[in-house]
Formats: sequence, C-alpha cells, structure tokens
Amino acid sequence: MLADTELDLETANARRTGQAQIDVILDALFGGDQAALDQLVLVQSAVCHSEPRGLGDVEVCPEGVEDGSTVEFFTTAACEGYPLHQRPFVTALDPSDDRLVAVVAVEPRGGDPVQYWPDGDYLVIVLPDAASTDAVGITIDAGMIVRTQTGCATVESLFALGGADATDLLAVAS
Repeated sequence: MLADTELDLETANARRTGQAQIDVILDALFGGDQAALDQLVLVQSAVCHSEPRGLGDVEVCPEGVEDGSTVEFFTTAACEGYPLHQRPFVTALDPSDDRLVAVVAVEPRGGDPVQYWPDGDYLVIVLPDAASTDAVGITIDAGMIVRTQTGCATVESLFALGGADATDLLAVAS
C-alpha cells in the first residue's frame, strides 16, 4: 500500500518507520546534518581502468587517476549507473521542498548479485519537488545507504521493487 503523497511537507518529512536503522538515515537526510549523513554511506573500492567498458561502468578511473589505481566510490545512477568519487556522496534533502513519499522493504532480485550494485533491504522514496514526476530512490542495507537512483524512475516503479505485497513502512508506523 502506497502512502498518501498529498500530505503537507512538514508532516510528510516528519514521518518515521519506527525502525532505528531506517529512521537514523531519514533524520540525517531531512535534518541537514551532512556529517552524520556521510557516516551512513557505504563506500566501496575497486581497481580502476582508464577506458570505460560500457554504460554504468563504476570501475572507470576518475580524471587524473592512473589506470590500475585503487579508488573509493559510491554507486549512484541517473538512469545509468556511475561512481561518485568525492564526498558528499549523498546530500541532505531540503525539507522545505523535497517530499518523503514512502519507505518499502525491497524484494530480493534473485540470481547472481551485480558487483558494486548492492540490492539493499529497504528503499526510501523521495520526490525532489512538488512539480517532479521523477522520484529518487535511496537504497539501505544493514543501516547504511548503499546506492541512490535519480531520474528514469517514478514513485510507482520504485515502490514496485517491494514486490506484490509491498507496504509503505511509514504508513504502518503512523
């Protein structure tokens, strides 16, 4: 069940799930505490290569880094995946504009995991502003933000990642 997205911003952004590992992330996201948020981001590392090997290649070296170097990164996507190499990897949300829509438990994808693209246990769904139809997905695994998705996704398509019995955990806690 998808929560009502017509709540006023203050009410929408103040909702919590009652699960500490999720709510601490919501507090950091909507509380403007960038230092706390940075501590909740899972940073990965890999040996990079200088030539991209297709769309979504997170192992490509950032500009100025030599081929074969080990680099740290955070996986994100704006339609296609790519790495972020410098903090802040995830920025605090603007509670006066961004709208917290839902938090859903994510149904496992099944099959082999995609390297550097963690599945996660939960997905926080946010609308970046009142006029937007593109939603932002913030994937949480074991109390850490493991990746983000912006663009090419609607609230409904992200909510569907919870499977046929998906439930908005914000609505359950209310």
